[in-house]
Amino acid sequence: YTSTDTPIDIPDGGPGNELGDPITSVIAIADELAIHEMAVVVDITHTYIGDLQVTLTSPGGKEAILKKFGLGGGSDDIKETYDVKDFNAEDAKGDWILQVTDQWGQDTGTLNAWIIKAK
Repeated sequence: YTSTDTPIDIPDGGPGNELGDPITSVIAIADELAIHEMAVVVDITHTYIGDLQVTLTSPGGKEAILKKFGLGGGSDDIKETYDVKDFNAEDAKGDWILQVTDQWGQDTGTLNAWIIKAK
């Protein structure tokens, strides 16, 4: 299942750890599927990935942080596949929301795409 509402520019945060406005992207899954395994592929262009937090929310409202603020430090870009066990046994049907938040100024980026692989 692939995002269709991307690319989305990520608003910059402010000085002193001020959070920028988060962006959200939705993948709507029409299939009824009990999740046994899930991977989320994230493609973000950003010049300082330590500024970012990436969160996935299930149709039932459960959240999983895929990438926390600070991780990755000054590295560029996130092209990562996250194995997510938080949603095992949940029904995949519905809207899955990926949220990206920038907590610091100066470096900017874009959520290029993301994919859910569930079975």
